[in-house]
Amino acid sequence: MKAVADPFQGLHLAHRNNGLPDPVRHFGLLLLQEAVKQRWAAASDAGRVAVKTALVELLLTGTRDILTEPSYLKEKLAQVVVDVAKRDWPQRWPDLLDTLEKLMATGVRVALPRVGSRTQSWGSRRYTSRCQKLGT
Repeated sequence: MKAVADPFQGLHLAHRNNGLPDPVRHFGLLLLQEAVKQRWAAASDAGRVAVKTALVELLLTGTRDILTEPSYLKEKLAQVVVDVAKRDWPQRWPDLLDTLEKLMATGVRVALPRVGSRTQSWGSRRYTSRCQKLGT
């Protein structure tokens, strides 16, 4: 397989405002996921921050309403967020849970799969506590 010049172009493909068909948007998320898995360690700090910022933006404005967005797109986006979190949280993404809390307060709902046993148990306790505070 030939290397893509900018594997993080998947973010652009995945955004709903580009008017691309859902399978193309899914492909964009798949490209991004593979870039995170294969090239994240070599990415610059600025590049990592840019991708994380773009992911949050994608969660906030780049997807349709939870009832109309196809489940396969929501699941792939959640997997990409988890793949980044596995590599950067909590050391290089300490505000991840706060960011997700703010997104949930705006109405964004993404079901994140388990990150791992240790982080999942700590994170789920914090998540549950925050959800109770938010009344969700």
